[in-house]
Amino acid sequence: MDSVRRMAHLPDFEVPYDYLVIATGAAMRAAEIPGLADHAVTVWSAEEMLKLREQYRRIVEKARERGQKLLFVVPPNNLCPGPLYEMAIMTDTWLREQDVRESVEITFTTVEETYLQSLGPRLKHNNH
Repeated sequence: MDSVRRMAHLPDFEVPYDYLVIATGAAMRAAEIPGLADHAVTVWSAEEMLKLREQYRRIVEKARERGQKLLFVVPPNNLCPGPLYEMAIMTDTWLREQDVRESVEITFTTVEETYLQSLGPRLKHNNH
């Protein structure tokens, strides 16, 4: 991750971002991801949730001025990515309520073989 250039380095490509959200699972181990402890807004306490709220307000303000990019990432060895999916969906809904969704590009990437893989084999993509 290059927080100065706002670029997430993935195995096969790079993804630019304005805001980067990384869910590390049920236990916060920010030191395992270089730069995360210094640049992340985590959600493990009420105080941290208030900081997240402030970051979301900034996204809306900046989206009204110019487009924004928001990246959600499920990193390797994440045993509980479900909350990140939920947060991405709730963010989408909230941005629509703020009437700025069209100005915010949301990207979701995962190391899972399929999205929502952690929910088990019964959840399959249905083409019918």
